[in-house]
Amino acid sequence: MEKFDEILAQMLDLLQREGRVLYRALKRRFELDDDYLEDLKAELIDAKHLAMDEDGKVLVWAGGTEVVSSQLSVVSSQSLTPNPQSEAKKCFLKAIEVAHKQSAKSLELRAAMSLSRLWQRQGKKEEARQVLAEIYHWFTEGFDTKDLQEAKVLLGKLTI
Repeated sequence: MEKFDEILAQMLDLLQREGRVLYRALKRRFELDDDYLEDLKAELIDAKHLAMDEDGKVLVWAGGTEVVSSQLSVVSSQSLTPNPQSEAKKCFLKAIEVAHKQSAKSLELRAAMSLSRLWQRQGKKEEARQVLAEIYHWFTEGFDTKDLQEAKVLLGKLTI
């Protein structure tokens, strides 16, 4: 766990200094396998919940046409829109669209969970439940995976 936290801190530092780092560059720089890098990516995104840091920057996972060309970006909220949450919504919707076109259901689920959390914080529980339920109910197996377990918990919170 200590190594994970150390690499996570280095990645955050790198992202803040350079503003944008390619997925492959992170993989090479830290000599990481795909699963380890996915865990770090999830930690960066989930732990931050799109919260702004002290410099007013927002962490965004921006997907390309292929998963391997995805990149992490840190962008200034001033360069987005007057409402960073509106920009986050657009990014999540785009991620859902790209994942859907690629039939990447697990990535579509993650993007839907992120959008659902955003809408939950905005008080849009029904919209949040609906977008997550659509993709969650597509799955017929794998319910012991972390993503599907988290989706189930989130759906439970949104149904209450």
